Amino acid sequence: MKTIFPRFLLFFVPISCALAALVLLLYRQDLAKERIRHESDGSYNVDLHAEIIAAEFRAVKSDLLFLSGQSVLQDYLARPSAAAKRALAREYLMFGSGKGIYGRIRYLDAAGREVVRIDGDEGHPVIAPDNQLGSATDRYYFREALALKKGQTYVSPFDLDSERGDIKRPFKPRLRFAVPVFDASGSKRGVVVLDYMGAKMLRKLDEISAHLPGSLALLNGNGFWLRAPRREDEWAFMFARDRRFGGGYPRGWREIVRGGRGAARTDEGLFAFTTFSPVDAGFMTGGQAESLLRIVYVLPQEALDLKSRKLLKTLLIPCAFIEAVLAVLIWFLCRAHALRENSRRRLLESEARLRILSTGLIEAQERERKSLSRDLHDDLGQLLTAACLELERALLPEGKAVRPELVRGVLEYTRSALDRMREISSRLRPRVLDDLGLKEAARSLIDEHRKKTGIDFRAELRFESREVPSAVSENIYRILQEALNNVVKHARAKKGLITLSLADSRIELTVKDWGVGLDQRSLNPGTMGLLSMRERSELLGGTFSLRSEPGAGTEVRVVVPMPASSAAGDV
Repeated sequence: MKTIFPRFLLFFVPISCALAALVLLLYRQDLAKERIRHESDGSYNVDLHAEIIAAEFRAVKSDLLFLSGQSVLQDYLARPSAAAKRALAREYLMFGSGKGIYGRIRYLDAAGREVVRIDGDEGHPVIAPDNQLGSATDRYYFREALALKKGQTYVSPFDLDSERGDIKRPFKPRLRFAVPVFDASGSKRGVVVLDYMGAKMLRKLDEISAHLPGSLALLNGNGFWLRAPRREDEWAFMFARDRRFGGGYPRGWREIVRGGRGAARTDEGLFAFTTFSPVDAGFMTGGQAESLLRIVYVLPQEALDLKSRKLLKTLLIPCAFIEAVLAVLIWFLCRAHALRENSRRRLLESEARLRILSTGLIEAQERERKSLSRDLHDDLGQLLTAACLELERALLPEGKAVRPELVRGVLEYTRSALDRMREISSRLRPRVLDDLGLKEAARSLIDEHRKKTGIDFRAELRFESREVPSAVSENIYRILQEALNNVVKHARAKKGLITLSLADSRIELTVKDWGVGLDQRSLNPGTMGLLSMRERSELLGGTFSLRSEPGAGTEVRVVVPMPASSAAGDV
């Protein structure tokens, strides 16, 4: 795990980062495209509405100039009479019926009195009776229009229709267009006033913005709402309430005032805007800033990025799946690589141990051969030579008595030679292992070491009635023999415990002493005894472990599986 996880991170993190960067790049590209599209759509729609307003203003100006120059009006101005007035009223009525966009059509004399008035708010224009005609002397639009020169036209700010200071309900948005009237001699005789019904223009604004994800607003020059998403924000200036666009979108309003026309993005959202000035359409406004009309498209920040966020969520699902698959695949590959490297390392270590063991075995074989040669030559050779000499002496001439002491000497030499032969044979392979099996061979070996060394070796031999294969019993016996020799040579212990058990299809050997112990960090793993025990254990497919601490003794543990064919066989 220690080697797998860093390697996993080494491969997974860059790939994961690259995949995340790709998703982020796609998201950012889509976000930029969406913002450009929204900006383009917003700019197109505000420009479209501004063009509609400009077209309406041009049409009204044309109507004003037409009405102010009519021959019927000039006839009335030249010869005022009831008949001429009725003719003028009928002409205005026909005009209003044909247009359908004017709430009132009026001709005011130079004093501001209504001479003719057509009322058309209900959709059916009618001529106002003389007893209902009023005066507009105190109205600002009359004064502004009367001051104009010939050919000049005036438009008022957008507001609500009122009667004697009271705003009519339901609200009736109005724009008042006016032009001065001159007679044939060039004298200024009055003003023609058209009350444009702004509700139709506002409905066009709603129709244009119906399909848009944002909202299209109409503001006056001071930033008051004329058309707003919330109806309670509209016409606030008519009721002395300060509800302006800048109150809800302060940063957006600053961009609108600064730019006049264009698009801007703030943390409040996207703003596309344009400004329509009646002056550009040829109207006089009397210098009133509120006569400006600002068309603004507003797309809040959450709506601006909505589609891109949906795309991001759509991309994240397969991205998460791909990363999960990559994580599993990379982990599997890293684990396989780690296992392969671990196997390779263990193989190299095993080869190194095998080379050391092979060298040691060759040297041990040579030493054993020298020892056997010396024992056979020195001990057995001398004994047999002495026995031969005694036998020669025992061959007496005929007729002489046999000497008993010579015969007894020959017997003693022969017995010594036999004992020495048994000892050498036991060194090569104990007969008890073949005759009585591993359990009794182990018991005999432990008893032999207890007698020779005086160390209190306690044995716990727990065997089921199973036959142990020859290869297993021989290697277990040699491991036990080497472990006991190490206790005798190095442990300086007074007691030890040997546990040998056969159960659950495996055989376990534990040799523990309570001697001086050793420091495993300073232990040479290439020691022949340890190598021999480890190699014998691994040769059988088992495990070898050594635990020791200075002053706490040493424990050798070997676990070897039993072959399947032998594990099931009962004795």
